[in-house]
Amino acid sequence: MRAAPGARLRFDFTATRGRDALPWADCYPGDDVVDIIGSDSYDQPTGANFEHHVREPFGLEAHALFAAAHGKPMSFPEWGLFRNSDNPEYIRGMYNWMASHNVIYQTITDYCPHGVWSCRENPRSSQVYRELFGGKGAGTPVPAPSAAAPPAAPSANHSAGSSVPPPVSPPASPPAPPAPAPPPGPGRKAPPARPPADGLPARPAPPADPAPPSDPAPPSAPASSEVTAESSASVPERSNSPAAPAAARPSAAASRGRASLNATASASPPGSSGGTSAPDPG
Repeated sequence: MRAAPGARLRFDFTATRGRDALPWADCYPGDDVVDIIGSDSYDQPTGANFEHHVREPFGLEAHALFAAAHGKPMSFPEWGLFRNSDNPEYIRGMYNWMASHNVIYQTITDYCPHGVWSCRENPRSSQVYRELFGGKGAGTPVPAPSAAAPPAAPSANHSAGSSVPPPVSPPASPPAPPAPAPPPGPGRKAPPARPPADGLPARPAPPADPAPPSDPAPPSAPASSEVTAESSASVPERSNSPAAPAAARPSAAASRGRASLNATASASPPGSSGGTSAPDPG
């Protein structure tokens, strides 16, 4: 059979759990022709609990050890209820055993008194089987579909007759503010900032070149000094001569002449040949 062209077959060696007329281990044909080691396991004898099925000679435990010793996966090609009628504990025990061992497939017998799908005589076991193994069996009520949520009312800016909501445009991100330009140097104005192009921020303006230093202007004489000097020179010196009329005030040159004349007159003693002091001509 393996030599047939295109054949991809796997062979399962399966015997009934427990002691039989001939122990099933003695019937094993060899690893070269066996791919899977299985066990037919029904809920019997009457009154036996699941621990009995595990510990009995050639029971579930012996099956698992034998498969592991030969490096083969396990299977349960036939299993189901039997002598203990509707027994959900047996369903739970088989589920836990399969889940904790290297079992690659299982098949439950579905006719009465063994089954949990078509057989209506085991309602409690059927419920447990559905909860643990899943699936939808015959006669199982199908839950009604939940009512669909009513459609949302259209918004104010949407047409009343349309059931498709208007497209929502994503908010446009505002462009980044342009970087402030550095202050211009003396003697040069900063160039105007470039307007942003394509939403990109404006480039900062280059720094202004400083103006060359100018030659300092020569200091000018303060105007107040000239006015003060001229005012001082315009004031006539006091003498013993009668004061000049206010209407004709002598010039600065005349005042200096008078000062020289008065100095000469004061230097000559009284009664000398140099003459007496002349009256101020005014």
